[in-house]
Parts: sequence; C-alpha cells; structure tokens
Amino acid sequence: MTAPPLQARREAVTTRETPGANPAQESLYAFPYHHLVDFDVASGEGFHAGRWYPGGLRYAAYMLHVLQALGQHEFRSLIDIGCGDGWLSSRLARRFPERSIVGVDVSPGALGLARSLARAPNLSFLECNVLESMPAGGPFDCGTLVEVLEHIPLPDVDAFVRGVGRSIKPGGQLFVTVPSTKLPRERIARHHQHFTAETLSAALAPCFEVQTISYVNRRGRAERWLRRLLSNSAFALTHERALDFLFRQYMRHLFHADASSGLRVFGVFRRLPTG
Repeated sequence: MTAPPLQARREAVTTRETPGANPAQESLYAFPYHHLVDFDVASGEGFHAGRWYPGGLRYAAYMLHVLQALGQHEFRSLIDIGCGDGWLSSRLARRFPERSIVGVDVSPGALGLARSLARAPNLSFLECNVLESMPAGGPFDCGTLVEVLEHIPLPDVDAFVRGVGRSIKPGGQLFVTVPSTKLPRERIARHHQHFTAETLSAALAPCFEVQTISYVNRRGRAERWLRRLLSNSAFALTHERALDFLFRQYMRHLFHADASSGLRVFGVFRRLPTG
C-alpha cells in the first residue's frame, strides 16, 4: 500500500480524528500509522515499533498515560469518541477485557481500519456523530476524547461538548488530551485551536468539571536529541530492547511537563449532573 507524502504523514501522527468526515481527512487513512507502535497494555513495558514515524514517541507516551489513568477508575462501559483507526479502543479492550468498549467516529475510512485491525469480544465500533445523536448503548460510565477537540470548528465547540455530555452518565469521567499552545497550530492545518489548561477547562465547562489537569510531552533539547536518536536521515532505530529502554527513560524523565514546556494538555473531567 502506497504511503501518503511525508508532510501528510507528519500531520497524521500528531492527531487522531476529526469529528466531521471530509476528503482531506479520509486520505490520511491510506495507512494505519498509529498501529506501528505498541506496548504491553498492563505494564507499559515492551515498547516496540514495526516501523518508526515522526511523532511515534509522543503518541505512544500520552496513550499509555491515558490507559494508566483509566486503570485507577471503576467503570463497566466506555465510549472512545473520535476513535479513528481504533488504536486506543483496541488497547482499552485488551487492558479491560471484562468491560464494554465502544469506539465511535464519523469517518468511514477510519472505521474500516478499526474494524479490520482492532477486534475483541468486548469491543464494537459505530459510525456516529455525537453532535446529532447519542451512540447506541449510551450513556456510558466514562469516555475518552483523545486528540479530538482541536478538530472542532469554533462555532460548534459548545454543541459538541454537550453532545459528549449526553453520551456520559452524570458523575462519569471523561479523559481528554489536546495539543497545547506550545505546539504551533499553523503546522497542522486541520486544527481549529490549541489549548491551555484554562481554555480546555472552559471549553468543557458546560457539562464537565475538572478533577485533574496537567501538561505532558515535554519539549526541550533532551527530547529533541532523543527523537533524533530514534529516527533521523541516516537510520530509524527498530531494536526492540533499545526502543523499550529509551521509551521508559522518556516516560520517567521527559514526559511530565508544565505550562512552559508541555506540548499537550491531559485532563480528567467529571460529568456534571446537569448541562
């Protein structure tokens, strides 16, 4: 299968899915880049990459963080909103085999990949736009909204958040990641906004209150050198033990950040009784 141009690949690996299907977004599903990286979902160890790509380190790191955060909460059902090619949905199903996982997206291309690559008895995928209706089976105990909110046109954000709110039971948790304002938005044409902890909290305020919020994916000289070691013009590192060691060092020393250095905002929000 022919891979898209380099610039499209760079954009694809820093985002997941847009909640409105369009030809430009659909073209990015020519190859399932997210599925090139993996790790043991229970321990976070055994990181490996079938083929390296720009952004793979950051992507795997914040996905592991979401999985670890979910492991601290009780739930029976979960909705992965903007599930895209199903990477997170499938790892959620693998990590929590006794719980029901539903991935929803509006993109036929993304859902086609998800259904082909992510299969488990407790996992299903639905084509659904939460702006218009609550997915079948909802409301759910909790949800994930990972690299999605930045794709929503600004006039639609409030209605989208209320649609997300309808999909989650009062008191349920929503786990969110978005690019921070430290990641230049002009580099990713499909993004409508990037966030700070304050603006993310404000965007979700009609239906959710903050439980925890922090910055992750620290940028800086050490992170740049690590990424160059993993992949550069001369080679891409694929040795599994070396990759796993470097990934664990990244998570230990370079993942957590603050407002001055974090490329992403991660938050856990609680569904309000009303809104």
